[in-house]
Amino acid sequence: MKIQATNLPRVGPTRVPRRVLASCAAAVATCTAWAFWPLPRRDASPPTPALHERPRTALASLDPEAFRTPIWVAEPPPTVPEKPPPAPPVRLRLVAIVRDSDELLRAILFDPDSNRLITAAAGETIANHLVEAIDHERVTISGQGGVSMLALNSPHSPGGRR
Repeated sequence: MKIQATNLPRVGPTRVPRRVLASCAAAVATCTAWAFWPLPRRDASPPTPALHERPRTALASLDPEAFRTPIWVAEPPPTVPEKPPPAPPVRLRLVAIVRDSDELLRAILFDPDSNRLITAAAGETIANHLVEAIDHERVTISGQGGVSMLALNSPHSPGGRR
């Protein structure tokens, strides 16, 4: 199929209607004339005092201490008493519970701080902890952090049954 020049749409600048063009030109001319129009002259002489005005008195001197006064005074935050740090957890580990010749139950505990085994009966103190009671499967120990129970099958007892 052949393309002919008569079938192609006209491409190029579009034409603005003359009325729109004339009204825009008139608006621009009016704004230009208003911008460059000279202002009326005004008398720049100082005003004369009226006869009925009283003479001004001298102003009081400025007190700089007034500017040093705080405007807003915030109250200090309330003091919260410090809580003592929590006691360290019981580091003793229950290894075994044995019965001695007097039919008294004794606990064999491992102290990781001193890296040694300790044998204790109920009522004895070990590493600042009091052994309160010994049962066939557990030991009750009290200290600064409260009461703790160590059991043979406890995951905290490395030598115990699991």
